[in-house]
Amino acid sequence: LNGQKVDFKGPKDAQAAGIAAVYQHPTSYPHLTVAENIFMGHEIIKNRMIQWKAMNTEANKLLKQLDADFDATAEMGTLSVAQQQMVEIAKAVSVNAKVIVFDEPTSSLTEQEVEHLFDIIEMLKKRGCGIIYISHKMAEIKRISDEITIMRDGTWVATEKADDLEMDDIIRLMVGRELT
Repeated sequence: LNGQKVDFKGPKDAQAAGIAAVYQHPTSYPHLTVAENIFMGHEIIKNRMIQWKAMNTEANKLLKQLDADFDATAEMGTLSVAQQQMVEIAKAVSVNAKVIVFDEPTSSLTEQEVEHLFDIIEMLKKRGCGIIYISHKMAEIKRISDEITIMRDGTWVATEKADDLEMDDIIRLMVGRELT
């Protein structure tokens, strides 16, 4: 990270270093509000009291940046998978993540939701946020990547500029042979 080898003991260490993750299946608390989910573990506290109004206000600001169509006071369990994923992204932004790992984020999304996610990823990239995008969907990878790293059986195979790789190259590197 930033040119240094790192060894995290757990998610809190990674978060403290500015790394966040958005998973294929959102890891939220369905009976809590959006704001409570965004600020879980880093609540806004003043005089040893959680500042609910401030958290709702800040959560709504984050949601507005992501062009969300729901409010911070909504219950997580009432949101679609795409909306829950947006909350996960807002959570990453709320901790000032410098790197966000997206792990198979489009598996449960419609085409329109995928487009919205890609707009958000582009906005995050423009802000200087590093994006690690894990997917088996080759067209998505080619579309949004600057560089592509191919791994096979958990081992690094290659890292190339996305523009220098054709789809056949990516597949060949993934499987370890030409496909006929």
